[in-house]
Amino acid sequence: MSPTTPVLMPQPLTARHPLSGSRKTKVKLRNRIRNELADLFERRVISADRILSSFTGKVVTPNPRRIAIFAHYNCCGQVSEMVLKQLELLRDEGFETLLVSMSPIDDPAHRSALEPLVRLVSVRKSFGRDFGAWYDIARLNETLVQGAEEVLLINDSMLGPFLPLGPIFEGMRARGDGLFGLTDSPDKRPHLQSYFLLFRGRAA
Repeated sequence: MSPTTPVLMPQPLTARHPLSGSRKTKVKLRNRIRNELADLFERRVISADRILSSFTGKVVTPNPRRIAIFAHYNCCGQVSEMVLKQLELLRDEGFETLLVSMSPIDDPAHRSALEPLVRLVSVRKSFGRDFGAWYDIARLNETLVQGAEEVLLINDSMLGPFLPLGPIFEGMRARGDGLFGLTDSPDKRPHLQSYFLLFRGRAA
């Protein structure tokens, strides 16, 4: 290196971008406002407009006594063997399942695996998390849901089951009508965790 070659000293990031902290705050605020506006717009959309596609599976009875609404998500648009097993066990317990997925289910193999296990598959825009999915499907199948003696809200966030479901449902049914869950939480205020909620009876 010759004596005349200038040496460029590294500059601290704050020197290059003196407003970086302010810019980050502005970007976060802009994103938050955009998301809140998108949520406000989406809340005005009717349930049917959030359904992107659907296909029917196995309809056992016109007016089933037991309905399950199963919320599903998979980043690759697949249906795992564990989810298929859960759906199979629900079917064996007398539930006709309405599966609502926030992922595209385009693979013919996955569709074929679902068809004998569920009554209906709906692919839906991802909005409102599980409660939004349950709400839209219940609204769109209102007569079916209101005519059932039991409605189960469930999602795919649990592992297993590792034990038969029959005794679990028998224990809940032995208590009569009401709202039942598998686990509770003391967070903020005591409540049933939402991944598995069984509603029994008209009042529930």
